[in-house]
Amino acid sequence: MLNQTLPRNFSLFAMLAILMTAVSFSAHAVARDHARHHGSWGEHRLEKMAKELQLTEEQQAKIKAQREAARAQCKERHERISEIREEIGTLLEGGGEDSKLDALGAEMGRLKVQCMKTHHDSFKAMREMLTDEQKAKLDEMKAERKEKGKERRKHRHMHQKDKSAS
Repeated sequence: MLNQTLPRNFSLFAMLAILMTAVSFSAHAVARDHARHHGSWGEHRLEKMAKELQLTEEQQAKIKAQREAARAQCKERHERISEIREEIGTLLEGGGEDSKLDALGAEMGRLKVQCMKTHHDSFKAMREMLTDEQKAKLDEMKAERKEKGKERRKHRHMHQKDKSAS
């Protein structure tokens, strides 16, 4: 009986590992496509901000340069994060050591936090380029965007509740 159960459990485990890997690679492809799209979205946001804050040409040039520098710093980190994801997938397929998986996870987390810090510092530097009036308008825009985000999350949460009740 044990001889029949072991191969069956192993094949279930192997199928699960293959499925998890496929999902991981699919998620990576979606994230990559989102990143490509996000670049054009970032340009759109910059144009909208320039219009709403009535930025001067000089301010726009400085902000764009600041943004590009931050993007370049994060690009290397994102590339390493992609490599780590692949390493994790390979380790999971081969039944990798928990200590190696933990180390890769910690490195990935550290890189993500560094990117968040870079974005935060970039925003602070951009804010310093603005006049007091522009800063006040930016704060308004940020509050509106935050409120819209809350509404979207609330709507999405209610929609998910409706689906699960069905």
